[in-house]
Amino acid sequence: MFNEKSAGVSYCADKNKAFSKNRKTQKVDRVPPTDDSYVLYSTRLELNDKGVWQTTKVESQRGDKACTA
Repeated sequence: MFNEKSAGVSYCADKNKAFSKNRKTQKVDRVPPTDDSYVLYSTRLELNDKGVWQTTKVESQRGDKACTA
């Protein structure tokens, strides 16, 4: 929490199992996993006038060491 109306959340996502698929050929494009398969997301959330937390900013960093340590 930054204050009563704003907060931050950081998390890692493992993109090893996310693949592209060609709709016409149905071929799946598989790429071997690497350290770049992990993405660190940092978000800012703010509480609006209706009491709902909304994401107002998202930053991502592919291959961040915090996700592979």
